[in-house]
Amino acid sequence: MSNVDWITEKQLKQGRVQAEKIYKEFLEDTYPRGEQTWDEIEIDGQYFDIECWDDDMENPRTKTTCAIYAVYPTDNGWRECDGTKFIRLFTNGEKS
Repeated sequence: MSNVDWITEKQLKQGRVQAEKIYKEFLEDTYPRGEQTWDEIEIDGQYFDIECWDDDMENPRTKTTCAIYAVYPTDNGWRECDGTKFIRLFTNGEKS
């Protein structure tokens, strides 16, 4: 993680705890509402996006992944996810 400049080790640890709850809910969704979910989390005033997705949409979910993404404020007061900056946290229920 030494080349990651958008999240600290402490934030990543806290983000992983929040993301694990989101990911578990995603895995337990017995009637999938879609192949992917996005949730915004906040850690010490900084925002991150959590994405969970399912590659094959089987029931129960089997080929799943969860990642945390960098989020930055925009000029108009909104926040924007940087889809190129992410860390995979979980895959198929396993921690990465």
